[in-house]
Amino acid sequence: MKKILLLIIGLSMVFGLQNCVKKYNEFGEDSIFYYLNGSPVIPTCPTMYTTNQTRVFLSNDTLRVHICGQVQIDYVINHYQGKGRYLINNATTNICNITENNSLFQAINNDKTYMSVLELDTIAKHFSAVFEADLVDATHHHLKITKGRMDVKYDY
Repeated sequence: MKKILLLIIGLSMVFGLQNCVKKYNEFGEDSIFYYLNGSPVIPTCPTMYTTNQTRVFLSNDTLRVHICGQVQIDYVINHYQGKGRYLINNATTNICNITENNSLFQAINNDKTYMSVLELDTIAKHFSAVFEADLVDATHHHLKITKGRMDVKYDY
């Protein structure tokens, strides 16, 4: 009975470790993940880009983040002050635009569109953030980005 119990515990530990490894690979270093209208997305870039899925530009106090893929996501954070949560709405000068199927989606004036910068290391070229977006296009089609997370090295 003891041997069977030990075998069961051992097998559950092995399967538990495999699940941890899988989660680390999906959400760990050099990864981007988000939900687009409830469907999971891991963006892949066209060959004209580098192998990285993100471009990060920091000029004076303006941070620009571009996530490439079938859906192009652009965040512009004005008056960037380092780590923290930056809202996108009419009260701020921050911008979030998303291009999907040649339609431009812009942030709705609420507090549901943001980017929380966790780390920006300009020497190691490493950027880490969480993000969400609530957007609409000119024909009133809605687009939601939820549970977005990135932990990437960037070239720019």
